[in-house]
Amino acid sequence: MTLPLIVLSALYGCNAEFIRLTAVVNDGPSDDAPVAPGVEVTSLGYDLGVIETVTADDAGQFEVLLPKGAYFYLELDGADWARTTWWGIAGQVDSTLPEDTLFVLSQADADALRARYAGCPGADGVGAFVYGEVRFYAPGYEPDPGQEWPLAITAAATLVGDGGETLSACYLDAEGLAYDPEASWNGDSGQFAIFEVPTGFPTLTVDILTINEETGKPEDEPLTSQSVTIYAPEGGVASMMPFYVNFPGF
Repeated sequence: MTLPLIVLSALYGCNAEFIRLTAVVNDGPSDDAPVAPGVEVTSLGYDLGVIETVTADDAGQFEVLLPKGAYFYLELDGADWARTTWWGIAGQVDSTLPEDTLFVLSQADADALRARYAGCPGADGVGAFVYGEVRFYAPGYEPDPGQEWPLAITAAATLVGDGGETLSACYLDAEGLAYDPEASWNGDSGQFAIFEVPTGFPTLTVDILTINEETGKPEDEPLTSQSVTIYAPEGGVASMMPFYVNFPGF
């Protein structure tokens, strides 16, 4: 997957400036997933609310306006899919995302994710959830062809809702197949999930922990940390696939 930032040029309302984003929606996260024609795509700004709603064409492609140089959110929805959201920071000019960037989850895929985290508080609920995979990233660099940025496997995620409530993430076992109630960070799977997230614009924080080799416990201060404001849709999924954290020093 590719870092989801980017996007266009026009005026919205009185003062807001916009760019135009062109992208393709895929039906699921796998590398060989087909495109998802007919998905309804809504762009939102943190301070602007809904900007525009369009529909992906037969090739899964769409064009949508985003707030220039600011946080933006995309909500992907349709009859056969779970409502799926993405976040990013728009650029200064019109942009096109690589075709493997965006996907929408089917309802069956969303249910399967909940089942994988069975036993995690809220996994059997019906509210929004956040799930992601944490990877290191070096601004200004690109991985070699066919390679991905490395997993960050000592990551701990927390979320603070609009009302101040704090939720902690759940993590999978080393094989990435089932919830591990003893895990305090994401481990070899690199993944995390947070369930029953209040609808709105919560703040997600990911800390990269330093693990003491002797005690096996994290040090008091994280190696690095990153926080973003995300969009949790009612009853849907906020995708952080991937969630990038800068390599220390970048």
